[in-house]
Amino acid sequence: MERMSFKEIQAIYPEAMLLKKGPFSSETINVPILDGYACFLREDLTEREVLLFSRLNQSQSINKKRHPWYEILFENKQNTEDGEYRIIQVYMKHLEDSQKESILKEIREIFPNSVDLFFYQQFLLIVEKRGLDNLFVNDLEGIFLALDMDFDFSTRLFLGSFHVWKHDFSQLFREEKKAFIDSLKKNFNVKCLELSDCIISVFSNQIASESGLLLSLYQDWFDDEEMRRLIRVLWEQQGNFSSAAKELFMHRNSLLYKIDKFQERTMLNLKNNNSLFLCYLLVSLFS
Repeated sequence: MERMSFKEIQAIYPEAMLLKKGPFSSETINVPILDGYACFLREDLTEREVLLFSRLNQSQSINKKRHPWYEILFENKQNTEDGEYRIIQVYMKHLEDSQKESILKEIREIFPNSVDLFFYQQFLLIVEKRGLDNLFVNDLEGIFLALDMDFDFSTRLFLGSFHVWKHDFSQLFREEKKAFIDSLKKNFNVKCLELSDCIISVFSNQIASESGLLLSLYQDWFDDEEMRRLIRVLWEQQGNFSSAAKELFMHRNSLLYKIDKFQERTMLNLKNNNSLFLCYLLVSLFS
């Protein structure tokens, strides 16, 4: 299908906005046109128009048979493959079309546990299954700094949390995507972001207790009272492990062992104040 010009779009939808490039708001549907992207506020569109524009946006570029996670992330299809998965969003600035195949080859080597990856607007989406060698945020920062230099572009990353396969990934991704876009707009000076890095900013204008993303993390991480109490005490002791161990009637090394095991499970380091706050928020909201 030949792309329309913004003038042609505006003749039909006078309220449409023109953007030359992203990042885009999660409140808009963004359709590629000759001039850049025609952006429509979701609240101004009917359900049928939202569905139509969403499909126009990707129908020419996404092969759903080759990329089954597109339907899971964007069209509410239920994932049926057992395991835990996370979505890594990579915002790519100054990427040339001619570089895309080379980038995909590099990414597959970096993420051997990836089950799907594809470009969406100015983002590369990587769906990774939990394995024995998933990389942490510190590892990825150095790797992508090297990629930036090799390919002469600029990247920013958002590492989603691992979620159990049975969750609604469309809803979870929607919230993680909004968190990343909001962070890009606020120009967070961080190469690799996690939810814990921007949790206060994300939920300053949203009721945290209504978040499906936060609820799913609580359900996956805090299935026993011992860990919930550990988080409460550690927060009350301002992250002081010796004081927390004393309050819990536990040897300090035993506490550190539990924290290390929790990090293996969640990819979160409770020695980091942002990570501790995220966990305390989850326990406070949903216990």
